[in-house]
Amino acid sequence: MITLVGALLGLLSSTLPNLLKLWQDRQDKAHELAVLRLQMERDAAGHGHRLAEIEAVADMAETAALHRPQSATGLWIVDLLNGLVRPVITLAFFALRRRQMGAARDHPAGRR
Repeated sequence: MITLVGALLGLLSSTLPNLLKLWQDRQDKAHELAVLRLQMERDAAGHGHRLAEIEAVADMAETAALHRPQSATGLWIVDLLNGLVRPVITLAFFALRRRQMGAARDHPAGRR
């Protein structure tokens, strides 16, 4: 009987560390998967931020290019007309608006 109990204790004592090692390995793998999932989520969010950063840089470059003065062509008449188009159109719009406001002020509203 003591031999049987000793044999069972020997068997259990030799398999118990292996069972604990298997359980610990399973826990470690579950932890690794959780960490990898979190890293993937962080990387996905990081790519979104990186994409927004790239778009912002592109928008700033586009704005800088639009506000850069146009280079001279070397033909004085073309450069003169090119420089006058925008101010002349702006003044024409202001003149039209002033004329419209003057016409609206002089018009008798409500009379029939």
